Amino acid sequence: MNPSQKYFDSVAASYNEDSRRGFWRVVRNIESKAFMKLLNSGRYDKAVDLGSGSGHYSGLIRPRCQELYCVDFSRKMLDLIPFSCFKVESDITCFGPGFYFDLVICAGSLEFSSHPNEVFKKMAELSHSEGEIVCLVPRFSLLGFFYKIFHLSHGVKVHLFREKELHQLARRNGLKVEVLQRIPLFSMVFKLKHKEAS
Repeated sequence: MNPSQKYFDSVAASYNEDSRRGFWRVVRNIESKAFMKLLNSGRYDKAVDLGSGSGHYSGLIRPRCQELYCVDFSRKMLDLIPFSCFKVESDITCFGPGFYFDLVICAGSLEFSSHPNEVFKKMAELSHSEGEIVCLVPRFSLLGFFYKIFHLSHGVKVHLFREKELHQLARRNGLKVEVLQRIPLFSMVFKLKHKEAS
């Protein structure tokens, strides 16, 4: 069990309640609104939330999805998801269902990966050529630094991203950044497309 998995297992019981209070509630509300604005207005046949945790972002897209898969390495976090979906206990990079998705989201989990390129590679593999990929990450900033310190105090390493790095990771995996937006207080949301679809 890696440190990130150990940490999220340990906080699972109070995670949802803690996320709805104080500072974290403000952050989540701001990020959620920015994230949802990047989605198309239609419905999705198949969608997947990579690193779903307790299902906050997958819950936002659930009404628009025929089939929804929630993938997370923490069974305890998956067990908190209150709505109908396919719950898959797996590392993001090991998930391979054998079919493509109309929508791939990765919100609040990419920063915990020690190999971001492998996550980008997996998102490209899972998304069909006309599919959407929408992500949320912490950015390199003063408040981002405090976010990183917060997790380090619990033994968990967090990666802060720069815009240039996201463009590089996308190109390396046959993707392009279609939209990228900085949002308060320390995050970025961005939308990816396959290069051949542009």
